[in-house]
Amino acid sequence: MNFGRYIIRHEIGRGGMAVVYRAYDPKFKRDVALKVLPHYLLNDLAFRKRFDREARIIASLEHDAVVTVYDYGESESKPFLVMRLMTGGSLIDRLQKGSLSTQEIEHIMVRICAALDKAHAQGVIHRDLKPANILFDDSGQPFLADFGIARLTDATQTATIVGTPQYMAPEQALGRKIDARTDVYQMGILLYEMLTGKTPFSGSESSGILYQQVHEPPPSLRRHNTRLPHVYQRIVDGSLAKNPDQRFPSAGALANAFSAAVHGRPIITPAPNRSRGLWAGVGVAFVFIALIASGLLWFRTDNLVVGGPIAPPSATTTVTLTPTATPTTPSVATATIARETPATATSTTPATPAPIPTATQGNNRVPILPTDTPVLPQLTPTSTATPPLRSDGLSGRIVFTRNPQGHRFETTEVVVLDLDTGRTTQLTANDVADWNPDWSPDGQAITFTSFVSGNYDIWVMNADGSNRRNLISTPAWDDYPVWSADSAQIGFISTGVTNDVPNSELFTGSSTATVRQISFNTGRDEWPSWSPDGQFIAVSSDQDGDFDIYVYGIGGGVTNLTNDSAAFDEQPNWSADGEWIVFIRKTSDTNGNGRMERRDDGDYGNVFVMRRDGSDVRQLTFDNAAADPAWSPDGQHIVFSHFKDSNGNGVLDIDDAADLWVVPFGGGTPITLTSGSEQDWSPDWTQ
Repeated sequence: MNFGRYIIRHEIGRGGMAVVYRAYDPKFKRDVALKVLPHYLLNDLAFRKRFDREARIIASLEHDAVVTVYDYGESESKPFLVMRLMTGGSLIDRLQKGSLSTQEIEHIMVRICAALDKAHAQGVIHRDLKPANILFDDSGQPFLADFGIARLTDATQTATIVGTPQYMAPEQALGRKIDARTDVYQMGILLYEMLTGKTPFSGSESSGILYQQVHEPPPSLRRHNTRLPHVYQRIVDGSLAKNPDQRFPSAGALANAFSAAVHGRPIITPAPNRSRGLWAGVGVAFVFIALIASGLLWFRTDNLVVGGPIAPPSATTTVTLTPTATPTTPSVATATIARETPATATSTTPATPAPIPTATQGNNRVPILPTDTPVLPQLTPTSTATPPLRSDGLSGRIVFTRNPQGHRFETTEVVVLDLDTGRTTQLTANDVADWNPDWSPDGQAITFTSFVSGNYDIWVMNADGSNRRNLISTPAWDDYPVWSADSAQIGFISTGVTNDVPNSELFTGSSTATVRQISFNTGRDEWPSWSPDGQFIAVSSDQDGDFDIYVYGIGGGVTNLTNDSAAFDEQPNWSADGEWIVFIRKTSDTNGNGRMERRDDGDYGNVFVMRRDGSDVRQLTFDNAAADPAWSPDGQHIVFSHFKDSNGNGVLDIDDAADLWVVPFGGGTPITLTSGSEQDWSPDWTQ
């Protein structure tokens, strides 16, 4: 049996839509792979068109990781496709021989994903990625093959369910519109299989595999191989999200993340929602019938556009920063310092804060304290040189909390990193907790929390660590201090009483001014940030059951900026121009205890920014490992704590080490500032 000049040697493969032969080309004296339609499809016009389209698609790609098309023709009304003969077998053969090394997997991912990016750039979606379609030449180079069901992306796709069930993306299984992220999902399945030897979902259509693809989270990689690093799980999660918007945006981004993980470089991964599914308890047949018949049901999507704007909150959740009425009748908190009764609910004019009396030493405004105020023992700062002058353009000084190796909170210290010289300087060394530092607006002083007097109180010191002294002291736990823009007051969190319920509330005060309670609710208010105009303080609060961002007016009133019951929004920080608020959004349980918790309990999230009215939300990191964001003085970068699985337990928790990373405000690859076994957290940045 011949096709034109090609002499058939023997059959080498057969599928439902094609038969592949090894053939000889006498013109070029080489063996080739010759693909033909099976006899029962020769009269099917749709399959003949698909066959013709495959030839044109492959010929147009011209990528060195796509199997080359030599010829296309027809013999006795039988169309055939002539391609390069791949003699190294398929990925099926490699998987059957045993586990692949991470270097082999990386090589496959990089080459195949590059070929997919090329295809996607030309509007071609493969949509049938599986081990049988990854072929190798005799030198072991992987190639992408079989574009038989590839599709050209357009805006008028109809509901057509085609593909291999074990590798089918949710939108594909539902017959909905596909795009490049459909191939990203399938590459995630392949990565899962190369790492574990198994696909995450198994079975047939009749046994419910399509239901699993649409509804069920994939089993953990470590269920199959406990030695796999936790970072691999985050990469797989970033490709197998049910919602395409929560996957890697391209195949190349997926490959780059895996390559970085293999070589120990920082990575950014999306933050997929690993929920139990979209319509729990609904059968596959019902879902298919309802979706195809009505066209109304589809994946839940957030309004998030990575690196870009989103629609503002709906009319029912529109927010304003005009102070409104205080929601409850306040009670005065118990403390040894007299606490001022809050402004009345009808007040809309911010109260004038009482200034801290200061002694002027050049630009250094040093609060004058009562003579009986305890003073911290003075420490000669210790410095260590780190890499010299930076090449990334970052400058200024970052003060932060450092837990030593072992991460015992009672020995945390305040440290300063000078970005211009690369030098770190430890400012405290008291064998007690010193944490949550915040620069004064002029960069000449630092306020922080210390346990040196046997209670958590608010302290202050000069920028070089000298002249440390107690600023605010109550019988309660006083924490999270932040300066007002005019340096006149400190905002902080302490124990207040609302409706006879003791809880953490927002206060303002100084060493001499009356301490005022600002928030009144029965939840926890934490991580305050003062607006540059001095009129508002943003906090994270769980007063509605989960943590969201609220803004309190100094003269009264409160505004809820975020309200996502499926997420924790925490640790707000106001930009210097007052237009943006950066915060952490948590959507998953990172410490593995079965529930999502606040940052201080050990769960972490991703860096987000939004405008001061809660609109234009943007996501900047994607690996669920971030905490404690703060702005650079010029508003162009954000520094944050990035946690890593240093104890090897497969999760991220409060015991893990953390480094300081910086991400551009416009999005991009993070820059690592510190790296080590310590836990570096709660940074603040000044000139």
